[in-house]
Amino acid sequence: MTRPLRIEFDGAWYHIINRGQDRRKIVRSDSDRKRFFNTLEETIETYGIEVHAFSLMNNHYHLLIRTPNAGLSNAMRHFNGVYTQRCNIAWRKDGPLYKGRYKAILIEEDDYLIQLVRYIHLNPVKANICKKAQNHPWTSHKCYLNPKNAPNWLNTNHVLSRFGKTTKTAIKHMNNFVQDGVPLWFSEDLLKNRIVLGSEGFKNWVYNNEVKIRKKGISKSDAIPKGLVPIKKVLENVCFAYNIKQKELKTNTDRTTSQARSVTIFLARQMTNLNQRQIAKALDLSNEYTVAKSLERFKAKLNQDKHLNVLVKKLTHKLMSIVKP
Repeated sequence: MTRPLRIEFDGAWYHIINRGQDRRKIVRSDSDRKRFFNTLEETIETYGIEVHAFSLMNNHYHLLIRTPNAGLSNAMRHFNGVYTQRCNIAWRKDGPLYKGRYKAILIEEDDYLIQLVRYIHLNPVKANICKKAQNHPWTSHKCYLNPKNAPNWLNTNHVLSRFGKTTKTAIKHMNNFVQDGVPLWFSEDLLKNRIVLGSEGFKNWVYNNEVKIRKKGISKSDAIPKGLVPIKKVLENVCFAYNIKQKELKTNTDRTTSQARSVTIFLARQMTNLNQRQIAKALDLSNEYTVAKSLERFKAKLNQDKHLNVLVKKLTHKLMSIVKP
C-alpha cells in the first residue's frame, strides 16, 4: 500500500493524530506527560512550527499545528522519534511506541479551524473521561480559559481572536462554543476526509496547486510564468491610488483597505514573478490559499464592477510604464 501524500506549504494547518501500537498507552504517568510536552516544546523551538491546540490521552494524542515555513514531516519525525526513544529508556524497553505513521489532515482555516479546536478539546468528554472539557488536565482547553497560565509554546491568540475583541469576551464565547458540542456535520466530515478537510474549493485548490504539480515532478517556481514588475512598485501604486499606507494595507480590515488588498493580490499575480505563497508572505497573509481565494472572488467582482475595472486598468498601464524595456 502506498503511503498517503504529505501536503506541505507555508502557512498550512494540520490536525495531527497518533495512536499507541495495539492501542497501548503512550503515557503511563505524569512523568511521561512532562516528557511528552518537553519534547513537543523542543520540536517547536527547533523546527519553527506552531501548536494551537492539543489533547493528550493515555493511548493517543491530537495536535492542531500550523507550519509558517512548511516542514511538517521533519518536525513530526523528530517529535515522534525522540519521544519514543525517551520512553524506551524510561520504561526499559525496545521497539516502536506508535501504531505507525502519524495521521496529518490538512485543514482549511476559515470555517474548520475553530471546529477542530472544539473537537480536540472535547476528546476526553467523548471518551467519557470527564463531563466538561475544562475538567481534563491534559488538553489545551484549560489554557484557553486562563491564557496567562498557558505554556509559552502554546499559541492561543489566533483562535481567541475569532471569538471577540477583548480577551475576557473571547474566552467566554470560546468556552460556550466548546460546551455546545461538536456538530454532526463536522464529525461526518472528519470520518470522510482523511487527507484534506475543507470546502470543495479548498480541496480543488490543494489538488491543482500541490498534488498535481508534485505528481508531475514540476517545481512550484517552474509551474508559474515569470513576470515583469517588482512587488514593491505594485504596493506603492495601489497604496497611492487608495490613499493608504503599506502597513494599513497589511493590517486594516475595513472595506476600502480590503479592496485595495484584493487589487494588490490581483496585480501581483498578473504582473510580478511571485507565486501565491510569495504574495501571501509579502502581504502578511496566513497562507497561499488565502491568496487563491481572494483571486477567485476578485476576478468575479471585476467582471461586474465597471469602476473597479477602470481603476485596475489604470494601475496596470501605470505599472507597465515603469517597466524597463
